Amino acid sequence: MTILQIYAMDGDGTLPPEWATAFEATGLLISPLGDDSAEYLLLKPGANLDELPPDTAIVRDPHQLDGQTVEGYANGVVKIVPAEALPQ
Repeated sequence: MTILQIYAMDGDGTLPPEWATAFEATGLLISPLGDDSAEYLLLKPGANLDELPPDTAIVRDPHQLDGQTVEGYANGVVKIVPAEALPQ
């Protein structure tokens, strides 16, 4: 979430067009989250972060553990949520 917020602040408030772009544009060569982070789903590519409601999900981990997954929101909050409650 931090890397997405930095990307938006460095630009005009918009999120990157794809997940990997955020790392390239901010100078990180690899994700601090490890290789699996390349599979994270950017749910609002190109959206203006300032115009999204704070509780808008913008990134999701497609992996599940015990029926739960991780979701990040426009306000920077990250939550562990039940995977079955997530819209597809």
